[in-house]
Amino acid sequence: MGADAIRFNYQFSIPVNLKNASSLAASSAFDGTSSLDGSSSNSGTSFSFFQGATSIASSSANLMGRLQADASYFCCDNPVCNKIVQIWSDFCAAIASCFSKIYRYCESFFVTPFPMINQNMSNDALLKLYWGLGRDEKWRECIDGRYHHLGKYVFDRGAHAGTVEPGFVGSMEGAFAFVERYLNMKIDADWYLRLHRHTCAHFNGDPSAFLMGQEKVGVFRDIDDYINCTLAGDYRVSLEAKAEFEALDQEIKREFGSSYGLGEMIYTDALQQTVRLNYKAMSRQQIRRIFDKFLNEFYREVEHASTPDAKLWAIAKLQQRLEWLHPVKDGTARTSTALMNKFLTDYGFHPAILDYPHVSSSYTLRRWKEYLQNGLVKWERERTMHNPSAGG
Repeated sequence: MGADAIRFNYQFSIPVNLKNASSLAASSAFDGTSSLDGSSSNSGTSFSFFQGATSIASSSANLMGRLQADASYFCCDNPVCNKIVQIWSDFCAAIASCFSKIYRYCESFFVTPFPMINQNMSNDALLKLYWGLGRDEKWRECIDGRYHHLGKYVFDRGAHAGTVEPGFVGSMEGAFAFVERYLNMKIDADWYLRLHRHTCAHFNGDPSAFLMGQEKVGVFRDIDDYINCTLAGDYRVSLEAKAEFEALDQEIKREFGSSYGLGEMIYTDALQQTVRLNYKAMSRQQIRRIFDKFLNEFYREVEHASTPDAKLWAIAKLQQRLEWLHPVKDGTARTSTALMNKFLTDYGFHPAILDYPHVSSSYTLRRWKEYLQNGLVKWERERTMHNPSAGG
């Protein structure tokens, strides 16, 4: 979103070999304590049919994606071998797609129990807030407000003069339905990864449209995922925002060690108009520890907040922290924004509409919170236009 002002770059490494990939499937598909990203879960829930089915489907889809990539590594560059690679790749893609569908099918029948947030809020009241724009207009919450005039399928068709991303709206509508089932419930890191599976369900690895395939969907980024982005124009980073980023980076290093952190912001021009943000390369386990820290601190802060303004501050802070952490290789913004709109609904607000959703990476926390507050007002104006019967 907004590719003219913010650009992401990715570096790829050679995937695991066939032996290691097979070991991964055997270990992660049948270990009841294993998370969907292969790291240990601390949720304490017992192994169930849902966890088993979805874990097998998730691990198998990841495995097939890796085997698909490995085929080219083990073959020679000649017509016969290239044909074999193509047939093998098509086969792996079809199997991975089947397992991905099985995962989402199984998930639709089960809702993992999480602690309730607000016992005084009725489910009907939450749904009225969450779907306040109407089901046909909810797409406005996941597409930059400045592009609304280009229609619902602006990103699917590349009408914003950016990347053509077929399937964007379909995946986000699946994410909306997934979030609906967990309104007024606390969530954890594994839930976030499940949400990521929905927001990026259409990722197929096509380099003309996507930056990764399903093998990187639903997992935290890993040590071999080198990511950076350029922030300029409407996303220009102020000195104050850069200082806040660096302070949080140092806080993480003090708590967990020097191998942890957020990364570095570097001005690339003398006028300090453009920043290159290099995200810290870390293992999935390290990403999970920082994610858990941010989420736990959010819950403590928001539950002790005595005013709506203090609650909004806590929600804005978490959104900014997740953007700075960039916990998944791609799709962080759309996934974290879907999570933010869940929290806004859970804690008595409603979703927001943002013209420039990435500014949480560029602004100071105070400025970003004010921008988010304006996004709530924009949403209310849109509701009046598109769903006046919703009231409120």
